[in-house]
Amino acid sequence: MYYKEYGNKEGQLVVFIHGGFTTNESFEKQYQLLPGKRMLFVDLPGCGKSEKVGKKVFSFESSAMEIIKLIEQLSPKEKVILIAHSYGGLVVKEIIQKRSDLVEKIVVGSTNVKKSLLFWLYTRKIGCYILWEQNKERYRQDGTSWDCICDMQKDAWSKFSLDSLVTNRDKKFCDADTLTEEMKELLIEKTLEAIDKVYAILEAVEPCGEDNRRELWLKAERGTIDDYDDYESLKDEEVVENYEEFEKMWHEEYPDEISWYHLVTIERDDYRAIFLGRELIYQSRILEAHSSYEYNVEELFVWMQDAVKKCIA
Repeated sequence: MYYKEYGNKEGQLVVFIHGGFTTNESFEKQYQLLPGKRMLFVDLPGCGKSEKVGKKVFSFESSAMEIIKLIEQLSPKEKVILIAHSYGGLVVKEIIQKRSDLVEKIVVGSTNVKKSLLFWLYTRKIGCYILWEQNKERYRQDGTSWDCICDMQKDAWSKFSLDSLVTNRDKKFCDADTLTEEMKELLIEKTLEAIDKVYAILEAVEPCGEDNRRELWLKAERGTIDDYDDYESLKDEEVVENYEEFEKMWHEEYPDEISWYHLVTIERDDYRAIFLGRELIYQSRILEAHSSYEYNVEELFVWMQDAVKKCIA
């Protein structure tokens, strides 16, 4: 895989992953962005100066595997930061689902990373920053050319302080549309209310041990392809060329119609903890204490309420 390297060779590895139908040069305005880091700007397989590949082997998975090999080779002892745009964000999604142990943080922009249960679980312990393209609708309305859009995206990435994102270890999740303190407090309040409802439903299950542990297997249905994503949006963003590719992407990402998740809840005095699929997804006093916890996880616990009800029934 071809890549350009900038910055400090002794610094932490930061891998920039470009979008579809482009090359590492789409990040040219970021070449000198983080001089203290070891920055790698890759050309994905089949793009730029990387080896050409056939359409049948060009996929998110194959691109992810190439980057995983690169990380293992160049940073065997230290976790890396991944920064990706558009299609590259979907490659990042594959990377963290396969080898989240290699990654400290991810920054994805103008990309379609679904806030699915699986994605949430894998990014729960990784700093995950999602930047949204601010002027997308204006691009569509005034017929701005693709080249101009790319230039404006480069400027936007430069103006958005990536340096503060990758060096701020206190924040876990951040949305480009900065939340006010009131909005953050409301998110936390609504999430805690949803968690209270989960525990209320679980009272129907007999606890065991001093920690009042309860265990269930929750069923998660894949749903329809319309639940997965919007075909027209992905086509407009040139992530897929036709509906067949869209359908293939859906089946590759969610091959099973039904998945099962092992739920374990603990409650002792004023302490609560929830594990799902061996991941600690909630621990009391943590969410409440961090006003910078900006990722809306209420949806996860609303889903859990329904799944627990069905399991008990």
